[in-house]
Amino acid sequence: MNQLLKKFEKIEIDNTSCLDREDQRFCQTQQHMYESVLRHYRAMFRGMKMLHDKETEFHSKLDEKNVSSHNIYHKNLIIADTNTQMDLITSIHQELVERIFTYFRSRYGLDLSAGTYEKYISIQEPEKPVFSFESSASYFSEAGRRGRKEKSEQYEAEYQAYQEEMLLRSKLDYHVIIDDIFQYLDGFDFKEKLQQEIRQEVKNAMEHRDYNLTNAKISFTGLTYARRDYKK
Repeated sequence: MNQLLKKFEKIEIDNTSCLDREDQRFCQTQQHMYESVLRHYRAMFRGMKMLHDKETEFHSKLDEKNVSSHNIYHKNLIIADTNTQMDLITSIHQELVERIFTYFRSRYGLDLSAGTYEKYISIQEPEKPVFSFESSASYFSEAGRRGRKEKSEQYEAEYQAYQEEMLLRSKLDYHVIIDDIFQYLDGFDFKEKLQQEIRQEVKNAMEHRDYNLTNAKISFTGLTYARRDYKK
């Protein structure tokens, strides 16, 4: 019995199989474009690193011959800034999330809100240590300074590994984003969820607005409202 239960636990449901062809084609196209952009910029980063190292090596040799302490020829043409590269990679991740959510929100009129890319990626940023000041004696003691230094060095090593993982290997999979959207649907299909949202919005409006009910038509006093367009 336990063996049977373990087999059921390993079963994975592919929610993309519930999408129609147009939705699947859109998601697959976005995934392909996203991965192409990632490959492009990562290749650029590698090239920039090589050029930066070459430039640094050149100026190091020039400094050996320079009689002045200041190298006026050092221009830093190639800047391999990790933080700038991180911002670029994370913005590409976020763009995929936004594109998929915007598509389903626009097509089906759902009240979908895109989260951040961190929700759909397995790489976790290390937590920066916080040092509390309990007493001057313990804070400025040799043991206290040594402990803070060790924790800071450990964090810096972990953060450097995190940056390297993000820059070189991080990647989103649209299937995970679709799973989140189906979780939002809560067992309904797209049209059923839209109907549920409209009914709830009408109910909320009836609780706070004056309205007239004639046969199957309801009209509100002083209410201007437009539902998002969607394909039927």
